[in-house]
Amino acid sequence: MLWGCSKGTLPLSWRPLRHGHVTLGYKFKPSKNAQTIADGPLIRDYIEETARESGITQHIRFGHKVMSAAWSSADATWTVTAWRSDGATVTLTYNFLMMCLGYYSYDGGYTPEFAGRQSFMGQG
Repeated sequence: MLWGCSKGTLPLSWRPLRHGHVTLGYKFKPSKNAQTIADGPLIRDYIEETARESGITQHIRFGHKVMSAAWSSADATWTVTAWRSDGATVTLTYNFLMMCLGYYSYDGGYTPEFAGRQSFMGQG
């Protein structure tokens, strides 16, 4: 099992409600915190604790960034090439691959191209 994570921690992102908080709790592990509405640090602590207690973190290859994945019908396996944070490239094979992708990039935010972008100073 590979869960590639280029960061050194669990990859957590969420879209906060307008007041900057989200509701906290998994059905199988209700939060013991008195706060019904939780802030970012509380959510991170809760999710990391839940992952540790559930044995999930032992399956995560922290410091790995998946660069490519190729399916082989002949072998019925996926070949995954990943970059490690120490600079090494590793090749791994799996019979199952699940990908979860989102819009967020840890390497840099999204800057759209549009006419006049270089001289645009914002609107007041």
